[in-house]
Amino acid sequence: MQKRHNDNMFRYILALSLFLPLNALANSPVVAQVEKYLNNLNSFSATFQQFTPSEGYSSGIFYYQQPRKFLWQYQLPQNQKIVSTGSRMFFHDFETEQTTQIPMSSGFASFLTKQPLRLNDEDFKVLSSEELEGIINITLQLADDSSQQFNLRFESNPIKLLSMTQKGEFGTNLNITFANQKYNKPVDSELFKFTPELEKIPE
Repeated sequence: MQKRHNDNMFRYILALSLFLPLNALANSPVVAQVEKYLNNLNSFSATFQQFTPSEGYSSGIFYYQQPRKFLWQYQLPQNQKIVSTGSRMFFHDFETEQTTQIPMSSGFASFLTKQPLRLNDEDFKVLSSEELEGIINITLQLADDSSQQFNLRFESNPIKLLSMTQKGEFGTNLNITFANQKYNKPVDSELFKFTPELEKIPE
């Protein structure tokens, strides 16, 4: 009887030890600070450099505006863009004039289009969060897809977005670093307007 009681107590302690880190992350001051910053971000613009092992470096300008609108304007090595109109998202290649519609839940769009943003809810789960020497690192994943993992990196005082990484298989991460950041400054709404060629009405 005593052994069974001890086994049950061990299982209870083990289950509790597994639960507490997730609960602590959900209520972490670092996570709360980042959530507050992102939810108070009405607009954002910055130059960016992107790196993937398969394609190398690319660069351009990123624009973001509430609600759910953003534009990745690639300038090098090719003139391309990924634009969210607020309801739909498209990839457009200016050289080939090819346009592809992309699900709003793809990649970084999964949290760029989430309002209000909660990093620990039915959509996301925080895997780790830390603040060290003035730098905040948060790693999260989509709650229903553990292969979709992201790392967000910020300066902590004042808080400033430095980089975003989407983790891929076999080390094929997509990393984006930002510079010349501007927060809550006017952004031209025309940047986020896009109509695919096939939907345009002839004049």
